[in-house]
Amino acid sequence: MTRTANLVNQSKEDFIKRIGDQGNQARADRILDAAARLIAHYGYDKTTVDDIARDAGVYKGAIYPHWRSKDDLFEALIFREGERVLDVMLQNMEADPDGGTLLSLYRHSLLALADNPLMYALYVRDTRVLGDYVRRQPDVIAQRHAFNLMFVRRMQEVGMVRSDFSAEVISHLLSIFAYGALTIDKVLPPGDYPSLQEVTEALVSLLPEALTPKDGGNAAGGKQVIEEFIETIRQVLRQQRESSSS
Repeated sequence: MTRTANLVNQSKEDFIKRIGDQGNQARADRILDAAARLIAHYGYDKTTVDDIARDAGVYKGAIYPHWRSKDDLFEALIFREGERVLDVMLQNMEADPDGGTLLSLYRHSLLALADNPLMYALYVRDTRVLGDYVRRQPDVIAQRHAFNLMFVRRMQEVGMVRSDFSAEVISHLLSIFAYGALTIDKVLPPGDYPSLQEVTEALVSLLPEALTPKDGGNAAGGKQVIEEFIETIRQVLRQQRESSSS
């Protein structure tokens, strides 16, 4: 066989492989989309692999080349949704004139979480949605706390958060505000309450005097810290996803 023929055959094989990879990825995304819909509606414990396959329009056996079990599928879904939330946060902060501030991150992270049912459920440890899965993931809470603490310390270093209070105290206060804003509707009786958007806008207007230096701090440095923080989380998510799929 001539060198030209070999190159043609190799090109065909590369093309076929590329088309196959694209088809596999499209199928995997369709399966994850179906899992996201069903788990958000019925909960993790009540959603079966059969249900997911049926909703995705694939045979049950088509799921296992991608994931060995429902747990593996769900972890892949959590990693994907986590990256989506980060993308939304970063996009909104880049368009925000105050995007270099701690409270900008606070605002956009709350709103992004609230718009993603699975990540919201993970944040508030909603057992109705996550079922037994949430009880088997104690590291998620500790990891989130460590990230928040690291972030506040870095913002103090660049002068975007006041340093006369410890990073531990400020991080704890922000966790209280965030958790409260996202879950208060489960505590209060039914009624016509302000939206999360209104609540976060009020908090972002009121908190700067309490948390930020009087001179306004170094906004450019704060924006760099935020971008580094989001990229660090993204890398951790990717590493965890690769580790879980190996």
